[in-house]
Amino acid sequence: MKNLLSQTAGTAGPSILTRLASELSLTLAYVVSAMPRAALAIVMASVPMQAMAREYVRQHRHATDRPSWRVMTARRVTRASEAELAAVAVGQLLRNAAGHHAMHNVVVPVPSPAFPGYPAALTAIRIGPDFTAAEIEQIQAATRDWGGSTAASSAGPPAFLAIDDAGNVRFAGTTSDASTLAGCQKQFRVLATELAQEELPAASRARWVLKLPGGIDTPYRAVRYVEYPALGGGPATLLARAPAREHWLAIRPEAIHADGDFSRFLPAVQMIARGFARQPSLRELAAAVQLSPFHFHRTFAEATGATPKHLILDCQIETAKEALRSSRQNMRQIARLCGFAHQSHFTSRFKQATGLTPSQWRRMTQLGGRFQMG
Repeated sequence: MKNLLSQTAGTAGPSILTRLASELSLTLAYVVSAMPRAALAIVMASVPMQAMAREYVRQHRHATDRPSWRVMTARRVTRASEAELAAVAVGQLLRNAAGHHAMHNVVVPVPSPAFPGYPAALTAIRIGPDFTAAEIEQIQAATRDWGGSTAASSAGPPAFLAIDDAGNVRFAGTTSDASTLAGCQKQFRVLATELAQEELPAASRARWVLKLPGGIDTPYRAVRYVEYPALGGGPATLLARAPAREHWLAIRPEAIHADGDFSRFLPAVQMIARGFARQPSLRELAAAVQLSPFHFHRTFAEATGATPKHLILDCQIETAKEALRSSRQNMRQIARLCGFAHQSHFTSRFKQATGLTPSQWRRMTQLGGRFQMG
């Protein structure tokens, strides 16, 4: 049977999804991924569905996407009911196309095609026979590696999680070791309580830093939603770990082609990741994505989960840590490498971000994380 949207002009281009759609006679296949802006988004699809993907984000339909959340937290295959598909905007469209024919689906946990360690879910829908175990395994095998390091696992603190007002934490994506999770959860709950006390429709933290022993300082984006039915109803706070600089640089446009809001800003994000040391201007970044500086400044963080200023700082601190850990450069040289005008500015910003001066952080790493202040 032909794909539902085969008459639509344009295609998503050659991809694993389009190949699976052809081999398994899928009506539709799409990937929902966790995103750095502390939300879910439809990032890839076997057919053009940018308008639906835009509605999924802007109308907060991810808050009702129970199948994707089940898959990402439980890490096992599930099925979606017709009502659940309707909640994420595809159900009615598919029912109209199916007519009297049977419609079947399977939702499979997959690595995010864009962000290492982030969870994702692939929904495959077919008007016709049900999926066999062999076909489900074929989907899992095809998506196990989305093409290189972007699908690799990522160590460290959890990449993506949700907290309800009762303090229940649901981790999705990579699983950290037990001691790391124990150290994280108290700080996550404190943050969620602070956001709840603000009593705003969409309280958020553009940059919140998780601090763990051993100098592990990890920035997160946090957003509180007043109602999140996919996690049982009631309010929920979502947290997304900021991607590393190398991960921003590794994103391929085809891995996020369905998320128009994010993909539009990708050239600017990668300009920052490549040239953070020279600190590209707002006007330069806006020109890279053909927006006015005013509109760029207003929408960049909403789409990417970080302000340009915070993204530059994350790249600077990450690069400084690597230089402190693996090189013998002095503080002035490292400050210049990272784009700080003066060593004193470097020391101030580094301590603000990590709680330690660069010299203290270097000594700590040399002692295997056992450095104690005072």
